[in-house]
Amino acid sequence: MNSEFEKELHKRCLTVDGFRKWYEKQEFLSELVFTPADPSDAEAILNLYRSHLGREFCAWTDDYPSAETINFDLSRNALFCLKTKTGHDLAGVISFDADPETDLLPCWADSLKPSVEFARVAVSLKYQGCGISGKLFSCASLEAKKRGFRGVRYLVAKTNRIALHAYRKLRFPTVGECMYHGVEYWCCEKEI
Repeated sequence: MNSEFEKELHKRCLTVDGFRKWYEKQEFLSELVFTPADPSDAEAILNLYRSHLGREFCAWTDDYPSAETINFDLSRNALFCLKTKTGHDLAGVISFDADPETDLLPCWADSLKPSVEFARVAVSLKYQGCGISGKLFSCASLEAKKRGFRGVRYLVAKTNRIALHAYRKLRFPTVGECMYHGVEYWCCEKEI
């Protein structure tokens, strides 16, 4: 195992087929465009949120997130989309939340203020398992840094195994836990 290719092959997946899938995923991710959402995206975003209702581990309800939630995020320029280059296919969304209740949780580090909470992260069902949540967090972190934030944080439902699996790769330290709207959450935060 001397060549860089062979080392990468072994490190990533141990098979040529596995390496090919990994490479195709990297190519796909590089083709996505991170952009602020605009009002013309609202219906597609609501449909994306709704596609997760009733799925195992999803804490969302018929009332949340809603069209009003989307309009609130749009009004603050705090909602972002990850789209294919054609702009016609929504791969995922993420928002910068403004929630005074979660801002007051005692687990957040004073040294990372000002910080922003990532919320309402949703990945299109057809793109799950392709690294979309990682790309959303990475791009949103860069945007947060441009806006002057020192830290980013999020809450993840303790029962949401899919999100927990995806977020584990992001290496956010778990800094606490809370009960919010009847759901138990882990609180995660890191410096950007």
